Amino acid sequence: MRHWYDYPQLMSREYLEMAILKRRSAFQISRDVGCSRYSVYTAARHHGLSMEGIQSGKAQFLRRKVG
Repeated sequence: MRHWYDYPQLMSREYLEMAILKRRSAFQISRDVGCSRYSVYTAARHHGLSMEGIQSGKAQFLRRKVG
């Protein structure tokens, strides 16, 4: 079993920070890195970053009803 610190991208706070600022979800990041999404959550928590509110799919402003 591999841990989050076995992935160089997850060890880099800058990489995670940029991915979060680009509104990438934990699933998208994990797919790029090749790890589980739980490893992404753990690495973000270790670096003091929050992944709350970041979901894949459409941005929230596109989901509002027009009317």
